[in-house]
Amino acid sequence: MRLVFKIFLAAGLVLMVLIPAGLVLMIIDPDPHVRITDQISQDDIRRARQVLNRLKPENPDRHQVKSLVVSAKELNLLLGYGLKQAMGTDNAAAQIHLFHGVAIVYATIQIPENFLGKWINAAMVVKPHPGTVEIRRAQIGRLPVPAPLAQWLAGRIHTRLMTFPRYAGAVSMAKKIQAIAIEDDQLALHFQWDPEIAGTLAAEAKKQLFSQAQQKRLAVYHNHLVELSRSFQGKHVSLIHFMKPMFMLALENTALSRDPVAENTAVVQVLAAHVMGRDLAGYLVSEIRATLLPSRPDVVFQLMNREDMAQHFLVSAAITMLGSSRLAGSMGLAKEMDDARAGSGFSFADMAANTAGVKMGRFAVSGPVNARILQKRMASLSHETDFMPDISNLPENMGSDEFNTRFTDTRSAGYARVMDLIESRLASCRIYQN
Repeated sequence: MRLVFKIFLAAGLVLMVLIPAGLVLMIIDPDPHVRITDQISQDDIRRARQVLNRLKPENPDRHQVKSLVVSAKELNLLLGYGLKQAMGTDNAAAQIHLFHGVAIVYATIQIPENFLGKWINAAMVVKPHPGTVEIRRAQIGRLPVPAPLAQWLAGRIHTRLMTFPRYAGAVSMAKKIQAIAIEDDQLALHFQWDPEIAGTLAAEAKKQLFSQAQQKRLAVYHNHLVELSRSFQGKHVSLIHFMKPMFMLALENTALSRDPVAENTAVVQVLAAHVMGRDLAGYLVSEIRATLLPSRPDVVFQLMNREDMAQHFLVSAAITMLGSSRLAGSMGLAKEMDDARAGSGFSFADMAANTAGVKMGRFAVSGPVNARILQKRMASLSHETDFMPDISNLPENMGSDEFNTRFTDTRSAGYARVMDLIESRLASCRIYQN
């Protein structure tokens, strides 16, 4: 998706160079047609996941016909969720409107502000068919684009993207769609679930998530984690006993790689993969996978004597390091709201761990100078409170009714006061000083 964004942006810039100056005035707009939101709400994330779960067949290991009906609102939830996750940018937004037989797609891209404006808006009327999309009308800004030209440009972009295995795999999956029906505010799909294509696509997506250089780093830090865990076989151990030596190794490796940001990222990704129970082997090409130690770390991380706290901290840090601190915050908040409804209850202590993970992750990748500073500080850790704020007296285990009674919602003054308290405690942690 990032590649698609870059291609469209590049195409727009090329058009601006090639076409007369008068037409440029018609392309750049002073206002966006689609509002770019700063953060996805917890409700949006929960509902998007519910729609995605409906895509999963009852038995994903066999061929079967699957049907899915989504509303325009659900489709836009998925679109917004996908843009945030896949593109990791806040400079683009899109929206789809469904009518009888056709869809109207609106898109907005933010460009550097200039005297003409800072937005490029586009709109297309499309009719989807199994395996292809027919463009009936297109417009960029106030400039109409002939449908044949728009279709030709889309075909050229499609041909270029087909050289990327991840995109080609997605197209193979899309070709299994047998029927598409659009009514007002509703899209219905009937498709053949192919477990072989789905498995290949998932495996390829995993391997392309990291460059080969980063895969080598992941293998190195995974092996170091396995060696460290042998001293704590089967025990619940403070996260500090692993973060300190892992960042010491990162500091040493940076002397050779000259890339402290990549080393920090690999450390956190390995630690986060362990607390999530993910096997790194599936993310590595075969020659790098062969270098992994055969055993898995047999240890449970804890933070503030709690396993869930270590999970919140590391997962939030890992998501932030991939380029989306807002998404990390939204997902952490979404989980807490879900817990308030049907789980262990809303916990501001967990929110403190989420916030600390976001802050540490942002610090770790905010440039080579800060990345080295963090390595040195993490390599000299002495207490968990060096990087994790005190959680005493923070409200926890609140069900939905109790949360609503005490705080109303996440926009209330009471909620903001507790989050401000967390931020002030976090600011006093030694790792984040100055």
